[in-house]
Amino acid sequence: MTKLSRVLILQHAASLGYDISSFDIKTAFLRGSENSSTILGIEPPEELRANMNLKPNEIAQLLKGAYGRVDAPWFRELKQSLESLGFESAPFDPCLFVLRDENQRAEGLIGVHVDGGLCCGSPRFHAKLAQLEAKYLFGSKKSREFVFTG
Repeated sequence: MTKLSRVLILQHAASLGYDISSFDIKTAFLRGSENSSTILGIEPPEELRANMNLKPNEIAQLLKGAYGRVDAPWFRELKQSLESLGFESAPFDPCLFVLRDENQRAEGLIGVHVDGGLCCGSPRFHAKLAQLEAKYLFGSKKSREFVFTG
């Protein structure tokens, strides 16, 4: 999520009197399935290299999700889940999701950074957030007073 998106969420909450909330998705990086045809190689750390009996010039192929990937499989799965709930990606930031009302006004925003989210919205928005939480176990969920490090 960009700084602009974070400020937009906070301004939206302030303008409409919404509480801001944060959440953290437990084991996010273990979710999603790899469906890319791109082959990703990694240089394992020494202890893994020793366990795999790799020579110093050998690399390993990454078969699952890993922290720090820009194309994280879990994020693609999260995006699909949010879209199925009626959210759409903002055109200026693929990590900002907007829920619109029947008049196409934004009634809720979720910004995603790594495995956490910053959000605000209407009661309908919070019902959608509860549906998301039912699918993805939230490790923490806070409202009003919290530190968001994203």
